[in-house]
Amino acid sequence: MRLRASLLLLCFFLPAVASAQTLSYAGDLPSTRAFMADLAALYEAKGRGAIGVELVSSTEALVRASSGEVDMGGSARPAQESNRQERRASMYPIVWDALVVVANRDNPIMNISLEQLVGVYAGELTSWSDLNGAEQPIEILTHGGERHGIDHNVAELLLGDATQPLASSRTVGNMEALGEAVATAPWSLGIVTYSAARKMNVKILAVGGRSASFQTIQSGDYLLYTPLYLAVREDGRNRRDVRNFIKFASSGEAKRVLRRNGVVPYADGLALVSRQLDRAEMFERIRRN
Repeated sequence: MRLRASLLLLCFFLPAVASAQTLSYAGDLPSTRAFMADLAALYEAKGRGAIGVELVSSTEALVRASSGEVDMGGSARPAQESNRQERRASMYPIVWDALVVVANRDNPIMNISLEQLVGVYAGELTSWSDLNGAEQPIEILTHGGERHGIDHNVAELLLGDATQPLASSRTVGNMEALGEAVATAPWSLGIVTYSAARKMNVKILAVGGRSASFQTIQSGDYLLYTPLYLAVREDGRNRRDVRNFIKFASSGEAKRVLRRNGVVPYADGLALVSRQLDRAEMFERIRRN
């Protein structure tokens, strides 16, 4: 995987040529809802070119971008170098979003500690009473599909290994289905992105006493921040137009759209990159205890 963290620096050296080329995009729900759907609409409204947007799984998005079948793939997780079907995808982080814990609105619980969260997804805490709640089993909802972007990130962050299985009571098809299930299941719990949860009929729990917001994600005070990516093949047939779109995604007008969606433009949260190692070490201490 080639991670393009220096996105803005690269973009300054790309030609700012408008394009009428129709580009193809296939992406998962987190990335498509957080940034791509609105940026594609704005891009076309500005006369820069059309972008066909298709919803797929994280894995399919990365495989299709790596193979060159689509010009761009949207993913909540990075490509895996160990997976030959993904290794030719270069990853461009576009925004910072966050993982948020959601519960039914009728559940009185308002906060879950980091230690409790690790315990729940490690399968060690199974009752809401373990979280200072009712004597009811926790119905953990996870996403279906191999290497789903959200579940990949949850396992990597909380369990220290993206390949570790998460404790799960049942799986649902995608992030929107998870939100709908939590809204109707009184003792359920799940994890989705902040940008998506804001539009769901669910309760967003504070984590470690911190609530997710644009400000707390950007500052890193809310610890479950996560980047969302565009995956591209550097030798793709429409690479010039793809680079023009990536440049457009870091423009001032694009950033205004992103902020309205509750996500932080990637370059506005570069301090979070250096904090990720400290965060990983903190979760390692929690797991050891």
